[in-house]
Amino acid sequence: MAGVSTITPVLLMSRRFLFVYEEWYDQLMLLILQGYKHKMRRCIVQVALLLIVCSSCAHFGSSPVKSERKQRLQEHVQFLAAPKLGGRKPVSSGSRLARRYIARRFRDCGLLAWGDGETYEQSVKFGTNVVGLLPGTDKDLMDEIVLVCAHYDHLGGGKLGAADNASGVAVLLETADRMTSSGTAPRRSVCFAAFDCEESMLWGAVAFTCRDDFDPSRIAAVINIDTLGRRAFDVLDNVLFLGCSSSSELKQAALSASEGSIQLIPCGAHLIGPRGDHFPFAALGLPVYFFSNGLFRDYHTTKDTSTGLDYDLLSRSAHVIYEVVSQAASMSVPDVPAPVDSAFVTTDDILALKRILSDLVVSHEQTDLSSADVGEFELTLREIERALNDNSDALEKDSRLMRSCLRSAFALLSRYDKIAPVDADAQMGDLPTSQMQNSLATDNILQSLFVFIHRKKIMNIYQHVAKELLEGHRFATYLEGPPDFDLEEYDLLPEEVRITAVPGNKLRLSVAFPHMYARTYLKERITLPPKGLTVGCRWDFHTCLGTAEELLDYCLLQWRRDIQGDGYGGSWAKVLSSLFPEAHIEGNYHAWFQWSRQSRKVASEEQWLIDCLESGNPELMRAVLTYFVPSIMFNTEYPNLLRRIMTDTTLPGELRALAVAAYGRKGDKVPFGLDRPMLLDLVSLLDDGTVVCLPKAVVEAIVADFPLLGFAVAEGGEQDTLVLGEYVADVLHGITKQSFGGDAALWNTWIKEEDKTDAPMFITRKSVIAVLPFQRHETLVRNLLQECDSQECLLGVFPGEPAIQWECSWVY
Repeated sequence: MAGVSTITPVLLMSRRFLFVYEEWYDQLMLLILQGYKHKMRRCIVQVALLLIVCSSCAHFGSSPVKSERKQRLQEHVQFLAAPKLGGRKPVSSGSRLARRYIARRFRDCGLLAWGDGETYEQSVKFGTNVVGLLPGTDKDLMDEIVLVCAHYDHLGGGKLGAADNASGVAVLLETADRMTSSGTAPRRSVCFAAFDCEESMLWGAVAFTCRDDFDPSRIAAVINIDTLGRRAFDVLDNVLFLGCSSSSELKQAALSASEGSIQLIPCGAHLIGPRGDHFPFAALGLPVYFFSNGLFRDYHTTKDTSTGLDYDLLSRSAHVIYEVVSQAASMSVPDVPAPVDSAFVTTDDILALKRILSDLVVSHEQTDLSSADVGEFELTLREIERALNDNSDALEKDSRLMRSCLRSAFALLSRYDKIAPVDADAQMGDLPTSQMQNSLATDNILQSLFVFIHRKKIMNIYQHVAKELLEGHRFATYLEGPPDFDLEEYDLLPEEVRITAVPGNKLRLSVAFPHMYARTYLKERITLPPKGLTVGCRWDFHTCLGTAEELLDYCLLQWRRDIQGDGYGGSWAKVLSSLFPEAHIEGNYHAWFQWSRQSRKVASEEQWLIDCLESGNPELMRAVLTYFVPSIMFNTEYPNLLRRIMTDTTLPGELRALAVAAYGRKGDKVPFGLDRPMLLDLVSLLDDGTVVCLPKAVVEAIVADFPLLGFAVAEGGEQDTLVLGEYVADVLHGITKQSFGGDAALWNTWIKEEDKTDAPMFITRKSVIAVLPFQRHETLVRNLLQECDSQECLLGVFPGEPAIQWECSWVY
């Protein structure tokens, strides 16, 4: 930049003088706040001496001698990770001091404010970014921007965050200093951004992308620096990871710069998921590069202090990063991001994992890894060696290898990553540590895969949330809670639908339904985005085996259960269009249902549901019993059909349990009451030892059609199971209030005696529907009606005689 190259020594000394003065001013203010009055006199004397020295240097026109890179980096880290800054939690005095420190360095380098701003600071409501710009000098390239970023916030509360991420900010400042003092101005403009609130939904980086002066088309490359200066996983020496979305000149520049000084390990940036400030930019389709020395045992703990850093490692890493930034700012051809549909696990990832696991297996005594972990890693290493020995040109197409690599990679990350879901304690508080880690690993796999596939839609949600909060009134947001919004996105892609021909002239349909959402869940004052707000994503898996007509029924059943929802309807329409392209239907559920009725002459929706329940197809039966019992409970065929399902031992145990639940579920409006035959049918199942769980075939179908997604589902822990007979005993107790457990003889005796009384048998629980044969118990019915809290009565039809149905809120 011309302004930098022509600056005079006197102006340089003026900047240095201001920097020294402001730094000592901050320290004096800290001492006053902390009550250390006895140290103030010493600080005043030191400031006076520094003023004399600076004045002398300025008088003779010479600049101070710069310390070595390592020392400068160490000084940056020691200031930013000092206990007096308290961990740089956003909107704290420590955060303010860190911000001023960064801004002074930017000013010392001669950087300009971003856009039309007058200062480097950019408020993002819940924090403040610090952004400076070094203009380019090439008239053809100066409008393009290389964004170099590192988050300066941390968790506070005694967690000082030296490696995460005072070290990254130190390298950011060192890079800016070297670029402005090298004597060679960059051709492209270089933006240096110290983002705030990275630990809180990447808030600072996301807010930056929402600014009017941010134009993604101008970003040539994004280089994110996070977590440097520690041995990776406490065993890997002299290693620098490069997560990149491209294979270009910049990757080669990093390899060349690292040669002979540090071992560079390339890998995919997407494996990290939405856990770094590069994510918002990667989601916009920009080429990103992520530099890190890796996780370590003290990550996100109070032990991550400046004394624990390896400053030689930090200095070597800083040099590689500087060379990459310089190359990005000067190369003639802009970088090109990898295609959106590229493999999630790349050859680089596999080779990187081989390097990591090899060292961990050899040095596992130095880590917190269990023998089971080490055994798992050894299996993965053997899988990698097998694939390499096969001389495969596309390792990422080996699904067996992919499963093994994902299992090990995320198991490893879950043991070092201290970040858990917001409700992890509620969901996993009673789980053993190893089982909790496995659950978190599975969640991380699914989340990372989801983010990789749907990054653009997720970014839409992030930006929507940011704009809602950024545009809201600050006072109202703090005192009244976050704005109300319940945002959902659905983005079913062709690769998330599988239609496979199987023997027997049948088809297997598998669908991985994406669901992204953001909603407020607390009505209270918030100081950071995550408080009062949740943003998440998940897949809902569906699979059905059957004829084309049965698959049509399955899709319509699933669509019908959420007919009011806007998102899933459009997704099921895509699935049906894939199954029946000849239909040419652009309409909603009703249009597809009418097309189905015309082609198969279905009399009504109620009869269609009954037909599905009688079809013998487990998935259709499961859908009806789970979602549509209220829609068919008055059909005369329903009671006998339910009995057949409950007692048919050839059907899956899950379906039989659903039939039992449909009868005994609290709140069901069962039109035939608890009559003696039904009770006897239930009692006959007490000794049934069928184990009820999610059918294995469902998981196998998901694994077959979605090798990576299905693997995560299959590895997600043991399924909850129950024995059918024990479940029936619980249902009997719930609906009769009798405690005979699994003793069929006692139940039969009680039923026989109860049947002789004048009182009818019906569900005797609170808030349930009681249906009584009116002619047989007219007096009792009228007395109950007079005493019942609810005055709403409605006539139903009981086979053979009229009945009265009502809702009562007490126990008879």
